[in-house]
This record gives sequence, C-alpha cells and structure tokens, in this order.
Amino acid sequence: MSQILLLEDDETLAETLIELLESESFTVAWAKTGEDALERSYHDQFDLFIFDVNVPLLNGFDLLQSLREADVKTPTIFLTALTDIASLSKGFEVGADDYIKKPFDFDELVVRINALLRKSFQTTSNIVTIDAFAFHIDSDELFE
Repeated sequence: MSQILLLEDDETLAETLIELLESESFTVAWAKTGEDALERSYHDQFDLFIFDVNVPLLNGFDLLQSLREADVKTPTIFLTALTDIASLSKGFEVGADDYIKKPFDFDELVVRINALLRKSFQTTSNIVTIDAFAFHIDSDELFE
C-alpha cells in the first residue's frame, strides 16, 4: 500500500481526494499548510507527494525546492489551479515529476500516480520490488 502526502488547503477537495485515493488502496496523509507538509515529510516515509501550490505559510513550489535541496527524491505531482506556462515551468524547475492543472479528471490522476510509483519503485536502489511487494531497505518496511 503506497503512502501519499497530500498538501491541499481546500478542505472539500482534500476530503474528496482522500476518499477516492483510499478507495484505490492508497494511504493518504493530509496537510493543509506547506509548513505542516514539510514537517510530515521529515517524520514519515512517503512514496509520493501531491502538492497544491497556493497554500498557506509555505507555497508548494518553495516546499518542493526545500525538499529537493535536502536530497528528498520522493516523486511529486503538482495539482494546481495555476495554468500558465511560467507556473508549469517553475513546477518542473523546482523538481516536480508531473504537473496537473485543475480541474482534473480523477482517473487520469490515478493513472499518473501509478506510473510514477512504478517508475520510482523500479529505479530506487534502496527499494526492492517483487511482484506487488516493495521492501524499503532504509525504513525496514514492506508495502503491497
């Protein structure tokens, strides 16, 4: 079961995403502010980050840039209302693996999540994958 950190300040959207992602067998931790997400990212192990950009205290771009500077390589998807090319470019410059513009199709989000997780599990040297299982060597955790 993959662990996702969701940074989203819109409570209705966050609750809907959590419900839908959990129905797809993901475990979701929710942060409403960038600072809360930063704190959680250092205390818990996540397989994927999904960050909104315009959130209180620390925006998603600055959060991801800080994480990348700290050598956190967790795959990250920006899920944002910012649709201009400058924002898209900024998202990838700070280290995003994907960028989805709101409004979005939930099924498309799940496809993109699964693709990033497959790629991440296959290329991360401290994770051993066998069929549907992934063993995280650093944290001594086994996920299905």
